[in-house]
Amino acid sequence: MKNDNYDYNVTENSVTITKYIGTSTEVVIPDTIEGFPVISIADCAFEGLSELTSVTLPSCLREIGSNAFNGCLGLVEITIPSGTMVGNYAFYGCTNTKIHKGAK
Repeated sequence: MKNDNYDYNVTENSVTITKYIGTSTEVVIPDTIEGFPVISIADCAFEGLSELTSVTLPSCLREIGSNAFNGCLGLVEITIPSGTMVGNYAFYGCTNTKIHKGAK
């Protein structure tokens, strides 16, 4: 499935974002898509988007996949919601990114 900003899957009454297809450099991932909570960002979903500067994650997020933000060189800061599992190399190459863990 897709909307203007994301390719995504709906399974078991929740959403996984599989690819960012929008054009904004400042992304706010919504709490819900089609009325279902966004609980996961798939492997490589934002990979290589070097122009991306800001991502706001929903508080209901539970998993960030491997290499999800790999190569997002312009990403300055991100706060990962408490209890969210982060896959291997999720932020690989994000050398200027301040990563905060905890509640938003």
